[in-house]
Amino acid sequence: MRKSLVGIGMGVLLVACGDDGGPPTVDFGFPRSMEARDATDEQWVRQCVAYYRFEDEHDEIERDLCVVFGAFDETSESCEDTTRTCLDRVLEPEEQTPEERCADSTVPEAYETCDVTIGDLEDCTNDRIVANQRIVAELDCSYAGDRPRLDELLARHAPASCDELTRRCPDLL
Repeated sequence: MRKSLVGIGMGVLLVACGDDGGPPTVDFGFPRSMEARDATDEQWVRQCVAYYRFEDEHDEIERDLCVVFGAFDETSESCEDTTRTCLDRVLEPEEQTPEERCADSTVPEAYETCDVTIGDLEDCTNDRIVANQRIVAELDCSYAGDRPRLDELLARHAPASCDELTRRCPDLL
């Protein structure tokens, strides 16, 4: 389950922000009908750079993830420590530029073996962004150590579009 939460904010390439005050939205910059496996490594590097630039400009995404990471601790005290440590890290400047971080990026192997379109990935990603906001709005350190309650929260907000991708391509998300 932790993998799926990390994927909410980190395993996707966000390249546009909602300008209406709503959640950020995804546009990979490819036609929606394009098969994800057809992306080139050069295109992937451009998307990687765009993601890190976006991330650098939107600390709130990483702050939300700190809350998520903390909630997976065993106790509310350790949750608070984990969250505080994570938040301190979020405020530190990155040592590498987005271009340096992405120089060796390649298309993930899972894309090469999966029959999904860019539109499928964008839909799942946009739905995950909304789900993440709802999860984080409810999540606090009272969830730490209460795995059934945490699982129920995650299940309640699981996007159907991502469930379909996971069914078709279990290694993708």
